[in-house]
Amino acid sequence: MLVDWEIHAVAYRGQDARMTVPGIVARSAELGLTHIGILDHLAPDRGWAADGLRKVFADFAGLRIPPCLLVHRAAEVDITERGCLPELPVLRKELGLDYVVGSVHEGPREGASDSEYMGRQFELMMGVLREPCPIDVLGHPWAGQAFHEVPEQMVEAVVRAAAKAGVGIEITPRFRAERPDFQRLVARCLAVGARLAPVSDAHLYEHLGDTVQLQALLKELGGQDTDLWFPGDLG
Repeated sequence: MLVDWEIHAVAYRGQDARMTVPGIVARSAELGLTHIGILDHLAPDRGWAADGLRKVFADFAGLRIPPCLLVHRAAEVDITERGCLPELPVLRKELGLDYVVGSVHEGPREGASDSEYMGRQFELMMGVLREPCPIDVLGHPWAGQAFHEVPEQMVEAVVRAAAKAGVGIEITPRFRAERPDFQRLVARCLAVGARLAPVSDAHLYEHLGDTVQLQALLKELGGQDTDLWFPGDLG
């Protein structure tokens, strides 16, 4: 199985014109992907309201999907001090979402040290990784930046909380998969039974297929298809 759980349909907000629902589906089938999630940001506070996703999902009507490919509808929401979008339960049902990716998009506060920034990210992620959890996949922990500097106890706590809540841990090329810190994250997830969710986080057509190499590396590290996250998977 080859999966990509985060493909952004940015054509609907005036960006890469090739990143439409039909374009993404056709290219994913060409690349041999078997399961994909088409989504975009759902963050009204930052100008991405539900109407954007409605435009995306309108193109699912009458869509011809190759039998070798399963396509899911999803959304990426922000993890903030208040948790996640308060109206998310209603929007999840209204938009017909198969799953939700929750990500911290908050940058370092002015004057904050690296350790303070990592601690802040940790607090926000742990704030939502409780049952019942509002998200299904935890997007790019620590934003994939300087991940090797994150204290081991923080990594352990996030991975264990995700496993307990049945939340997948996103792995992405943004983590620079050749580095030891990526291997450390994968090893901890495999050790505690946290499911891994490979994503390209593609906003550009050229990035489609980036999970193929990522999954090959995952197998080299001992991961199997049974270690992958899928919608509806309770871990």
